[in-house]
Amino acid sequence: MKNAPLHRTTRVLLLLLAILVLSNCAIAPVSTEEAVPRDKGAQEPVASAAAPSSDVYRNKAINYERAGEFLKAIEMWKIVGYLSPADKETIKKIDDLQRQADLAAESHFERGVTYYQKGAAASARKEFLLTLLYNPDHRNALDYLKNKLAGEDYVQHVVKKGDTLQSIAQKFYNDPQKVFLISYFNNFDKQTTLIADMNIKIPILEISEPGQTSEDYDPTIEEAEEPPVKTVEIDIAGFLAKGTALLNAKKYQEALSAAESVLKHESNNSAALSIVNAANYELGKIASTAKKYSEALKYFSRVNTGYRDVKNVIITTQNLLAEVYYNTGVKYYVNDKIEQAIREWNETLALNPKHPRVSKDIENAQNLLKKLQKLK
Repeated sequence: MKNAPLHRTTRVLLLLLAILVLSNCAIAPVSTEEAVPRDKGAQEPVASAAAPSSDVYRNKAINYERAGEFLKAIEMWKIVGYLSPADKETIKKIDDLQRQADLAAESHFERGVTYYQKGAAASARKEFLLTLLYNPDHRNALDYLKNKLAGEDYVQHVVKKGDTLQSIAQKFYNDPQKVFLISYFNNFDKQTTLIADMNIKIPILEISEPGQTSEDYDPTIEEAEEPPVKTVEIDIAGFLAKGTALLNAKKYQEALSAAESVLKHESNNSAALSIVNAANYELGKIASTAKKYSEALKYFSRVNTGYRDVKNVIITTQNLLAEVYYNTGVKYYVNDKIEQAIREWNETLALNPKHPRVSKDIENAQNLLKKLQKLK
């Protein structure tokens, strides 16, 4: 009889469990919202909002397009495509806007070159910045801004604890997407982790709003507004000695600056050109070793084609970059992002026309895309 209380307790527990199981369908789940005390005068809670419809982003895309902000419009259309995969208008709009952005970028770049050739530096700079507004990766515009129009058109910023490239771009430009400018002018990778108390350059942007028409372009007037360029004598021998010493010390960026100072006055100075070739070649090798192949090609492209083995190095680097694009395309493809895969593979083909697999992969992906579009 000593176990009687235990048996009784067990029977009671089993009975309660049976009641709970049988009445489970009548038990309402406890809402976390109901557990939160409400003010007596508060309104009844509204049902949770549904995910934003594609119309919201469609309207944003249209407004951005009207404002001439093609890249932001493209991002909005991509969201529309994600929310409404059956929307056939999306792909066409993205392609059209990308073409408009590319045309606008090239138009502003050509204006910038015209201004630069006429000595109108401020106007050239404005046009190159507008080029980047439509194509942030425009290498030639970036090259002009950083290497040919470099001056006091930037401010120094001391990095604070917790700063990121995105937060600094937001602070100075009210646009975190302008990270590429800060990265390029400071030779950073876009994923660079900043260190407190580091000094970095912030390019000053003074550009017109998007949508500037061709009628606004008048290089003759702009040229007249520019102050005449003053010829300044420099110590050619001193700069060459400095450039050579910096090159031997593996301070390649500083060596380039010294050599380019000479070339501004003597464009055919053979000693300065030798420093430029050597410095760019070494910077390209450093970037390639770090698997920054796009950056490496930028440096190698500035080297005279007869310098050392640069021709073969460029081909090798292009093939390595082509493989990066190819592998990225494969990742897109296996995740059913066919269009992105084709885009990456086209980059592969442009860099390495003899790639053993990419042509067939593009053909297969295009056929698959056609079949999927027919199903819609």
